[in-house]
Amino acid sequence: MNIRSVKPGDEIDLFGNLFARVFRVSHCIGAVGYVIGSRLAPALKEEYRGLGNAEIRELVKKGVSLKTEAGEVLQVGYTGDTSREGLFVENTTNEDESEAKSALFVQQAFESRLLFCEATFLDDSQKARDLSVKRRHLHIEDIVRVLEERQYAGYDHQLVLMHISGRYSAKGALDHIASVLPRNVASQCLVAISSHLDQVLRRDEAWTHLVQENG
Repeated sequence: MNIRSVKPGDEIDLFGNLFARVFRVSHCIGAVGYVIGSRLAPALKEEYRGLGNAEIRELVKKGVSLKTEAGEVLQVGYTGDTSREGLFVENTTNEDESEAKSALFVQQAFESRLLFCEATFLDDSQKARDLSVKRRHLHIEDIVRVLEERQYAGYDHQLVLMHISGRYSAKGALDHIASVLPRNVASQCLVAISSHLDQVLRRDEAWTHLVQENG
């Protein structure tokens, strides 16, 4: 195991073609989020893949571009513990290179195929909103605003909400979330609530199956 410290703006090669990028979030203590992605090497373009070697050589001689550009796929974004200030779009231009990269990596987290996002507070009470500010965690309404600002494409991405406060029951958490999230996001959203199930519901196979199937 290779354990190393990181700071916002870092990019770390993992194994194979995988990489991790680090971005700053805002919590009671120093905290960061991550983007995990994979690099794509140049490959033969699809329209040329059925050609023989001789045909390929002729095209090369003619200067035809046969390969795709190198690229990357943003696989997983992870916010960790954060307040809303850590995720809102910044309107200022940051001249520090590491901070500029960190800001870019936050956006990439919301462009990832799978996004894990904390959602500590859910109900619409003033107490819940005040606690989210005091304890520097996200309220579900903050998440809706961030998703809108980041132009999150819920229809072809998966969102996992986690770190739900223990004050909510499993059903209560799901009801709060369903009432607030936009439909295109809710349809692709999973919620980590297994620890919120009481002992009766844990033994109810129909309920646990519903939770597993529908987040």
